[in-house]
Amino acid sequence: VVFGLPPGTGAEQAARCPHCSAVNRQPPTFTTKFAQFQARMTEERRQLQRQRKSRNSPKLEVLVSRDALIQSSMAALAELPGHTIRMRPLVVKFSGEEGLDQGGVTREWVDVLFSENGLLDETWGLFRKADTNDYTYIINPSSSSSPDYKAIFSFVGKVLAKCLCDGVT
Repeated sequence: VVFGLPPGTGAEQAARCPHCSAVNRQPPTFTTKFAQFQARMTEERRQLQRQRKSRNSPKLEVLVSRDALIQSSMAALAELPGHTIRMRPLVVKFSGEEGLDQGGVTREWVDVLFSENGLLDETWGLFRKADTNDYTYIINPSSSSSPDYKAIFSFVGKVLAKCLCDGVT
């Protein structure tokens, strides 16, 4: 029984607007939208993995200096668009050092970059330890006093996003 329509009205007729005969469609539910989103994200991940796993794909080579790690890393990633950073596998090389980066050099770069002598150092004034424990850092409320804090936080975001995409822990 469809309310407001005469008895015996078929489903096809009930779905049409009585004024313009257009099909009356309800907006998708949250569950439907969420399922569509999950399917789209799964396909995006598959495409990204296919492209990145090809042996001929260009690498994102970053040459950094241990003496000025943060500054050289920022300079290397500053001009690259986000699409390039996301799609290319990261290969880190320290200037003056030989070594093949099969993940170990990149991990070391991230470890040193986010160590207590790196970006987490209190002299930078970007982060401070949370009151709860020794391993949690939060953004320092006075970090905006640094003249280039926006560029540094943008760099931190790029590096963290790259670590998430590449599975660097």
